[in-house]
Amino acid sequence: VISGLDETASPRPASSRSRPISPSISTGSHGSWLCVVAMSLAPGIGNRAGDRVNAMHTISYVSPPVPVDLGDVVVRWHGYRQLHPMPMRHRAMPDPIVPLIFGFGSVHTLASVTETVEAESFTGGLVETAVFVIAPVYHGLQVDLTPSAAARLAGVPAHELSGRMHGIHDLFGSDGRDLADRLRAIPAWPGRFELVASFLRRRFHEAGPAQPDVEHAWMLLGASRGRVGIEDLARHVGWSPRRLRIRFQSHIGVTPKRAARLWRFQHASQLIAERPDLSLAAVAEASGFFDQAHLTNEIRTMAGLTPTELRGHGPGGVFEN
Repeated sequence: VISGLDETASPRPASSRSRPISPSISTGSHGSWLCVVAMSLAPGIGNRAGDRVNAMHTISYVSPPVPVDLGDVVVRWHGYRQLHPMPMRHRAMPDPIVPLIFGFGSVHTLASVTETVEAESFTGGLVETAVFVIAPVYHGLQVDLTPSAAARLAGVPAHELSGRMHGIHDLFGSDGRDLADRLRAIPAWPGRFELVASFLRRRFHEAGPAQPDVEHAWMLLGASRGRVGIEDLARHVGWSPRRLRIRFQSHIGVTPKRAARLWRFQHASQLIAERPDLSLAAVAEASGFFDQAHLTNEIRTMAGLTPTELRGHGPGGVFEN
């Protein structure tokens, strides 16, 4: 943590642990204004052993607490800046939140199994496979929203966001372009976060009504890390399984079963990354998989990596050569 909140300050590395730009980055129990992380790059998947990358890389993270009045819709937010620009590819992992990312000057190339999109600022609904992000420099502000909040903010049914990536301009029109232009013109992080908070407050005020019953069911599923049975979940919220499925598809964007899969993957990848003392069999049992083979298959399918390749990296993603 350093004094001064502008980007001209001279940060010093606080840790040598590998961390990606990630929806799952830990900022501490109270949040902090600036954390600088020295990050080791992973080798590109498929590279020969001699091509392994040993360089260190540094990214600064700014992570203030979320305002209380936005706490029901914003899971967390952070700014980030690549201190020594060099070409990298970010393998962003599936996650049970929807990221809203405002880039500061660089066009990002986003590639999934179904599409490729180019945008400076972008968002995407819930996805079940990794998304590759390539940019000349990583510098921007990321807001992580609950899926139903993201749909309300965009003014579209959640299933229209799910599984796809969207440029901010396409979803918000001139409103999004104006916000992106104003963010680029602000030199310090506090002003940027204040501007984004004002934008969110206005958009949610103008949006359709919240769905507290759906949010409640979503939080219950998350609290169980995706391990609660769908019939048990429906019974708990007073719905039939069919009604639960319809409500989830409309306001979350995926079925309860697919949502549970995302929560289980997030929990497993977090344990793999942060608990090297746990065997893969123990991770599988703790995160609701049938056995180690089931865990390995899901990690391969959703991340495109083996559990061993995922160890040592944050659960949200991996930077590659």
